Amino acid sequence: MAEAARHESGGLVHRFMQGLRFDGLWRYAVRESESTLRWDELSLESGTSRASGDPEGAWWCVRRCVAVLGQRAWRLVRPPQALQRCPSIAQVERVLHTMLPGWDLRAERGGVPASMNAIVRSVEQGGCALVRLVLQSPRRPGVCWAWVVGVEMCARASVQAQERALLVVGAPWHAPWGCGYGARLMPGEHGAWVVRSTEGQCVACEAVEVVVLELAP
Repeated sequence: MAEAARHESGGLVHRFMQGLRFDGLWRYAVRESESTLRWDELSLESGTSRASGDPEGAWWCVRRCVAVLGQRAWRLVRPPQALQRCPSIAQVERVLHTMLPGWDLRAERGGVPASMNAIVRSVEQGGCALVRLVLQSPRRPGVCWAWVVGVEMCARASVQAQERALLVVGAPWHAPWGCGYGARLMPGEHGAWVVRSTEGQCVACEAVEVVVLELAP
């Protein structure tokens, strides 16, 4: 599997899951044979709508997560039939477990605050996470899923290394160009959370449920 990316800037370190490149269009490692990998384009364009059967973007995230961790062509990744339009975290966990043998999955129902250490550890070991967000904006209330592909860490010599944000992509945000994320999920004021897109949009949210994926020992 390709090595995880690490970017440093202004005392911050961005650490990403393994198998991704994003120097332009997003690309990821696809296994052609036991000893051969190739880089293929990973579409991050949103196809999510109420008519698509995936209004919360859960299966958008699942398909791309499975493609990258399984090193498979994402166009050929098809979740099982008869899926819920608005799935529970339990169903997402079951589908991922079926499609990603060899990976350990753990549903964290305490939300991101309780799961931050597990998410950081997973990313550093090559894995990732999926997060269910409840958006609190009066203009765009509702639920959406985000795929956590990296973490932002503070790396200044005078400050103990600590997590500042989760780096996410998902159907609600425009496909990033030359960037490893579409939005940053980070703590806000008074214990709240906010999701800030690369285009400057900021929405308060609750990061209520998490599925963490780690490579099985």
